Amino acid sequence: MSRLRLFASALSLLLLSCDGTEPPPDAQVIPDTGPPPTCEALPDFETGDDGAASPLDVPAGQSRAGRVGAAQLPEDRLNLAVWAEEDFVLTNGEVALLIEDTGLSDMYDRHGGRPVGVARVEGDRLVDAGDFNEILFGFGAFLVETEAVTVLNDGSDGEAAVIRATGPLGRLEFAGDLLADLLPGEDYSGLPGAMDYVMAPGSNAVDIVLHVGQPGTRPARVPFLVAAFFQHYRMPLWTDEGGFVRPDGEVPMVSFVDDAATSYAYFAPEGSTLAPIFEQSGVMVFSLGRSIVPGCSVAEIPLATLVLGGPGLGGLQTALGEYRGETLRTVTGRVENADGSPAPDARVHVRRADGRHFSRALPAEDGTFSLDVPDEGVSFYAHRLGTPVHGPVEVDAAADTVTLTLPAQGVLEVSVTDGDSLASIPARVQVVPVGGAPEVPADFGERNIRNGRAHVAFTTSGAVSLPVAPGEHDVYVSRGFEWELFTDRVTAVAGETTRVDVTLSRVVDTTGVMCADYHIHTHRSPDSPDSPELKLAGLIADGLEIPIRADHEWVNDFQPVIERMGLADYAFGIGGEELTTFAWGHFGVFPLVEDRSMQSGSAISWIGRLPPAVFADVRARPENPALIIHHPRSGGTFGGYFNAAGFDRDTATAVNADHWDEDFTLLEVFNDDSFDQARDSEVADWFALLNSGRRVFAVGSSDSHDIYGSPVGYPRTCLDLGVDDPRALDADTVRDVTNAGDSVISGGIYLDVVGPGGAGPGEEVSGAGDTASFELTVQAASWIRGAMQVEVIVDGVTTETIPIPDMGPDPLNPVLRLQTSGIEAPVAAEGSWVVFHVSAEGDLAPVHPGRRPFAVSNPIFLTR
Repeated sequence: MSRLRLFASALSLLLLSCDGTEPPPDAQVIPDTGPPPTCEALPDFETGDDGAASPLDVPAGQSRAGRVGAAQLPEDRLNLAVWAEEDFVLTNGEVALLIEDTGLSDMYDRHGGRPVGVARVEGDRLVDAGDFNEILFGFGAFLVETEAVTVLNDGSDGEAAVIRATGPLGRLEFAGDLLADLLPGEDYSGLPGAMDYVMAPGSNAVDIVLHVGQPGTRPARVPFLVAAFFQHYRMPLWTDEGGFVRPDGEVPMVSFVDDAATSYAYFAPEGSTLAPIFEQSGVMVFSLGRSIVPGCSVAEIPLATLVLGGPGLGGLQTALGEYRGETLRTVTGRVENADGSPAPDARVHVRRADGRHFSRALPAEDGTFSLDVPDEGVSFYAHRLGTPVHGPVEVDAAADTVTLTLPAQGVLEVSVTDGDSLASIPARVQVVPVGGAPEVPADFGERNIRNGRAHVAFTTSGAVSLPVAPGEHDVYVSRGFEWELFTDRVTAVAGETTRVDVTLSRVVDTTGVMCADYHIHTHRSPDSPDSPELKLAGLIADGLEIPIRADHEWVNDFQPVIERMGLADYAFGIGGEELTTFAWGHFGVFPLVEDRSMQSGSAISWIGRLPPAVFADVRARPENPALIIHHPRSGGTFGGYFNAAGFDRDTATAVNADHWDEDFTLLEVFNDDSFDQARDSEVADWFALLNSGRRVFAVGSSDSHDIYGSPVGYPRTCLDLGVDDPRALDADTVRDVTNAGDSVISGGIYLDVVGPGGAGPGEEVSGAGDTASFELTVQAASWIRGAMQVEVIVDGVTTETIPIPDMGPDPLNPVLRLQTSGIEAPVAAEGSWVVFHVSAEGDLAPVHPGRRPFAVSNPIFLTR
């Protein structure tokens, strides 16, 4: 399920409970006493220039502001940055805040003049840039629509360096009408606004101040100032009160941590706190309290103080200590294995004397680390994935060194080969400790793998070494639905390496067929923590051949990453986006070609427009892309197109006719669910469209955000492409076969359907007579268990249910569950369509616990 859909739903609930719906306190009936009062014209906000010519050349104890050149920009280590040459930088010569120049932004807040990066300064270049995403600053539902970004003071006079963004207020555009009820009856669009970014001389902090003018006599009131962070899955949130656990009450400060680079803390203005409104999908929204701009005046409204430091939480704590005037001391140490060798893969954590989490860091390759900690007794811990947390190791207030010696652990060395070629192959390796997975404190912020697993590893080379606690472990090695499963219980011995040699066999025959997932998110989406490299390793290990990237509001392509990783033998990637409206649904669009010179890589514009016009733009693009209606019934009217259009399956018409499109032919009927789970919703909609005469084809996709909880390729759409080599594919062919409906959706089971004259899914049979006969082949790897049946569905009605015997037609081939001809489907006088559904009891554990096995064909159309 899309996390951003849940974000939209939560925001709508927030607005219903917001006290901004009450009449403002000054609302009253005023007798007519003549012409209304007026104000003198407010002065224009002062603007400046481009600032310092060499803004990174900062004398000690001063700050600078100016434009940054291309050679001074930091490395874009994750290919996610949106900063550019001629953006602005504010720096004390040690740390820096990047401010985007005016113009259309790639962010959800479409206006320049906002922070786009935090970094460290080294010589004449910015380095160690944090994985900064976006902060949204709201005067209620309104933002400064930046028209100019200038430097008011470059700092060369020894005073504070100041960057200012000016422009009128406007409604937050990307949310569409989502915030319309936030200020009923009040529209502050057009009020003059400015945002100042102020760095005092030599400071590592930036004060952010909003200026709003009210040229009318009536005060401008908002129920709350908004601070929204599109950040958590790229730089996890940390607080003094709860560590990496998200706050459930008011806090004075939140921090966002990049363990490898520059991080930052956001302090509420003096006298205010950050009150959580809601958190969803990696987007955290806080209130800074009410705000009032008196009539005929300009209000100066403090929004935040950003404190910059790094790398990671350790470096940020040093900066926070300096900012707060707190005394910290430096503790140096080493993390080592039981044999004395360094343990650079074990993360160090620190707790204060009162038990609150304080810091964390990864050691250097030699196992050493250095952390500034409070001037009190503290406790150190070490955490290595898959093993119990080591600690606490107490360090008293007088000590400045510590050694963390991990207990002796075992190592599972897994190698995976193809049973036919004996070549090493990619695979999913899962380790489940018999006594339960080690528990890790939530405030440490370590990633949760779930379902009792100590490890889920995706090896693309066929080899992986996994540290584990001594004892018994169940090991599961898989290669997707077409391959058999390896399972074994092994005993790990402290201080020893246990080899697990695995041979996997491909047993399901899918000659000429390759499978696609059209809905895959990476960390380019604000609600996904997964890098494209992790997603590709996982989906290739799970046997998916055609991954299509579908990040929110951004065009990206998997293929360059596939080629860089040397995995083109296994998968062919296609560029695309998830067109993500906050008004009338989400949509998959592919193939698309990324163009970084255009907004969000050439993403499709939808704001303020209705679906038919936007869909026309999609179809007019030079790539001639396919359009898929994503999760049509999820996320209320904001995430589900059928909800927004008011689609009535009884009449196959839409209540909101101006939203309805008569030309779409692809529907994401299965979104991380099975036929039975979608039967009464998306399946019913699909059948209603088919019965109305529309030729609409189903796709099944994962909508995977977190690969450890939502595997890519469940379900998948298997296309009859006539080739088996991903290198032989091209995006146009995949699009055309998808559009033609020549496909079967697989949730672990593979189904082949052949109708009269060899017709397959998506095709039409003429002259079928009163009944049409079909041949079905059902295959499933032996680890997919449970009683199976075939459901024959004609014109939306189940006409026959055929149990599949436990023993298949070939005793020597248990994978072949059914191979039969003569399955009859009645044909109505006006024509019919037939869909075949195969289901199995149980789930896909241990490979994908909780997912149900199924397969469903696209329709074959029949006329007498």
